[in-house]
Amino acid sequence: MNSWFTHPTKIWQCIVIILIIAIVTSVPLFFTTGGDNTQNMALAVVVGNLLALGLVYLILKKSKANLSQLVRMPQGGGMNALFLVLGMGILTIGGILISPSVFKGVTISYISDIVLAPICEETLYRYIFFCGLLVTFKSPIKVIIITSILFGLTHFNNIGHIIDTTIMGAILGFTYWRTQSLITCILMHSFSNIIIILFNTEMLNWEIGNMLWLGILCCIVSISLITLILKKERIATDASSSSQIIPE
Repeated sequence: MNSWFTHPTKIWQCIVIILIIAIVTSVPLFFTTGGDNTQNMALAVVVGNLLALGLVYLILKKSKANLSQLVRMPQGGGMNALFLVLGMGILTIGGILISPSVFKGVTISYISDIVLAPICEETLYRYIFFCGLLVTFKSPIKVIIITSILFGLTHFNNIGHIIDTTIMGAILGFTYWRTQSLITCILMHSFSNIIIILFNTEMLNWEIGNMLWLGILCCIVSISLITLILKKERIATDASSSSQIIPE
């Protein structure tokens, strides 16, 4: 493999990798018996996601990434948990309002939505692309914007879904930048998908208003606690700096 494929530092390199993965993911669909065979198509999607995950793993291996570093539990669990709650709240609100029909389907397709897609996409966008583009653009905010747009454009079910996933990508990108925890991003992605699946399949027999209030409550509580923790950290840092000043 060329070095740029395992260490993409340019936008065009990321786009090429996305297209290759899209082709690999689509291959099993050509072997389905027909467009009306929902079960076979769902199985093809699962197989396609497995192939994509295998390709992402191959990129990681060729790039000599520290795989144990990626899967270890993050430090500072309290802050990570708060970002997880915040992400779930925002993504639930966006998913219900903008793209509520995306996850409707047969049961086997939920394997992709809950497990395969979160692992594959977060590893690709929030680790491989994020770290690579950061070498070129230097600014984490610019990289978050770029990767979130790329992430949104690959979810072209409808315009609402593109908007929703772009916002989702920005939230996940910011979370990875702040926590340096890929596990947190994967859990945010997976848990938000679970909530939306439960809502749209009527397994969770709540009215849309109740779901929105739950999302809003998650946002308010997590933002308040994150702000409080950051404020305490800043006060502690200022106090530490002041104690190091030795008067003449």
